[in-house]
Amino acid sequence: MGVLLAIVALWIALLPRPSATPRPAVDVAASAAYVSASSGTTLYVPSLPAQWRATSVRATDTASVPGWHAGYTQTDDDRAYVAVEETKATGGPSDEVWIAAVMKTAPQRETRTIGGRSWRLFSDGGDPERRSLVARLGSTLVVVTGLADLDVLAGAAESLRPVPPGPGATGSGVSGSASPSTPVSGATAPPRS
Repeated sequence: MGVLLAIVALWIALLPRPSATPRPAVDVAASAAYVSASSGTTLYVPSLPAQWRATSVRATDTASVPGWHAGYTQTDDDRAYVAVEETKATGGPSDEVWIAAVMKTAPQRETRTIGGRSWRLFSDGGDPERRSLVARLGSTLVVVTGLADLDVLAGAAESLRPVPPGPGATGSGVSGSASPSTPVSGATAPPRS
C-alpha cells in the first residue's frame, strides 16, 4: 500500500502545471456601452498599447456609491496593472468621499495637465508605488490608477474616450445583470442621486 501511495505522490509531483492561470480577455467597450445605456452615466475607456490586455470589468460599490471598473494587465508582466474606476459625478461632497475611498490612504501629490485637462495625481509612495490620476470628464468622475509608470497612466488618461450607449436597457434604472454580449455579469452602475 505504501509503495502505491509513493508512486501516486511521485506522479502528482511530476505533473506539469502552468505557472499562472491565464485570464480570458474581456470586452470593455461592450460592457461600458451596456452600462452607459442602462444607467444613464457616460463611461470612458482608454486606448492602451498592444501589450496591455483587458482582464476585468465589474460593477463597484465604493463608499456606498455605485461605479464601474475596468482592469488591464501587461501580456508579458502581470504585476503591471492599470485600472479605470468611474462613477457619476454629483458635484457635491459625495464626490470627494468616493475619491477618498478609491484612493484609500494615498495623498494628493500635485495637479498635472494631461491632454488639455487638469488631473489630480495621488501616490501611496509604496514599493511598488500605486499612482492614480483623478479628473471629472463631463458628468463622470474618472480615476486612472495602477502599478505602472506615470507615463503609462498619463497615456491612458489622455486616450480616454466616451463610449456611446449600446443596445440594452435604457433610462436611469438599475439593471441586475450585464447584456449577453457583456462577458461579466452584474457589470452595471446605477446613477447616483
